[in-house]
This record gives sequence, C-alpha cells and structure tokens, in this order.
Amino acid sequence: MDLRIVKTKKVIREAFLSLRQNYPLEKVKVTDICHIALINKSTFYKYYTDVYALSEELEKEVFQNFWDNFVEKDSLIFDPRRFFKGLQNSIQTNLDALFPLYRDRIYYFFNKLEEKLKGYYTHYAANEEEEIKLSFLIIGTLHTFQNFKNKKEFKPEIVEESIAHIIENMFCVKRKLLPEENKPKKK
Repeated sequence: MDLRIVKTKKVIREAFLSLRQNYPLEKVKVTDICHIALINKSTFYKYYTDVYALSEELEKEVFQNFWDNFVEKDSLIFDPRRFFKGLQNSIQTNLDALFPLYRDRIYYFFNKLEEKLKGYYTHYAANEEEEIKLSFLIIGTLHTFQNFKNKKEFKPEIVEESIAHIIENMFCVKRKLLPEENKPKKK
C-alpha cells in the first residue's frame, strides 16, 4: 500500500479516536475529523463512506485483537472462573483501544462477544436442544456479567462466583456438550 495512503488513514483514525474520547459516536462529525487531521472532506470520503464506516472498521480491528488475546475463551463451559479472569485480563490489556470505541456503547462490544462465542462453541452442540442450551448459557453469562459487574451493591467476585456456580450446576448441559474424549472418566 502507498505510504501516503497509510499516513492519511492513520491521521484520520487518530483524529476520530481523539474525538471519541470525549463525544458519543453520533456527535462526531466528518468536518471535525478533517479539521483535526488537517485534511479536506474529499480526502476523508476517499477512504470512508461516513463516520460509522470508520468506526466499524476500527471496532472490527480492535475486537479481533481483543479476541486473539483472549486465550481463555475456550474455558467458559469447563472452567468458568478461568474464563472470567481471562475476559477481564483481555479487556484490561486492550482497554486503551476498546474504551474510545465502546465507552458509550458497551452493549455493542458484548453483542460482538456473544456472537463470537456462539460461533466458537457451536461444535459442542450436536442438536437443536443443545444449541439452545449453549445459547442460553452464553447469553445469560454475558448479560449477567455485564449487568451486575459494575453495580456498587454487588461485589465483582460474588457476581463471577455466582455465574460460575450456575454454569457448574448445569451439569447435564455440561455433560452433553463434552465431546467423548473430554468427558470425565468414571471411577
């Protein structure tokens, strides 16, 4: 790619992110980005159709980086406590990139995470019933985590422990979702 294009897109992105630090996405205007990036509107529109397209491109990149660093994503069913620690670590590690894009739209982040986890765990569901249970497990876990995690009246550890306990008690779901080679050996 041409170095001029790389530099131009970089200044556009930086200007956008600086505005997103202080303004919701709906308030960020192309003219403001152009003013900060020292470019004209036609240059902006050469690369992006609008502010939302720019935001979506950045969100995809940042989310993919988050996902790639979230190595504990495979432990939701088998070790939910490890899953939560990994989720928090990955969010914390990527906070500088995640915050400007999702600060006022956290539900978008969790919706993307929900869809990614559903796709990731799909191979554990052998039929429609198991797929429904798996979907319930993922959606319930993420929404409960999101809704209670930052409420002052709930301690974060209690939220995580409660969700982990519920997942562990869904033994019949857990048992059915385990591939044969991963099922615990009977003693």
